Amino acid sequence: MSDFEEQGLKELQDAIKQIADEFPFEMETALEQMGKKFKKAVIEKTPVGGEASKAREKLKNGKALSKKQRAVHRRASRHALDKSYKTEIEGYGESKQMNFWSEAPHFHLVERGHKKVNKKHHVTGFTPGVHMVERTCQEFEEILPGEAEKIIEKVTKKL
Repeated sequence: MSDFEEQGLKELQDAIKQIADEFPFEMETALEQMGKKFKKAVIEKTPVGGEASKAREKLKNGKALSKKQRAVHRRASRHALDKSYKTEIEGYGESKQMNFWSEAPHFHLVERGHKKVNKKHHVTGFTPGVHMVERTCQEFEEILPGEAEKIIEKVTKKL
């Protein structure tokens, strides 16, 4: 990173800290908005497949489900990956942060990948990870400075 980029980043961080001190409500609102955008971006990248998605499609189309399909839908909706993401704001003042997590027990397997194992516990292959959160983080690293500047402009207009 060049000296100029580091200088600009330092100025941006100082401006954000100053605004966070003077306008805590606006910063929390902006943090919530960014958290919602992040969550939406992750959901868009999350794969939804199998029997549960077929049952979900039938429900959307207003078709009746068989007893087996209802059971699959109930089971899958408890652990539906795209519905399991949660966000929460934590901290005070400058140290506010947005926490993001998934309540689905199989999230880490889809995110990072996993071994395929048969009934005899022999490895039969590997399912690669989708890396939806990792890819979204990389995208937001590029987007975040521009969004921060928009927030700064919006708050300074209120002055």
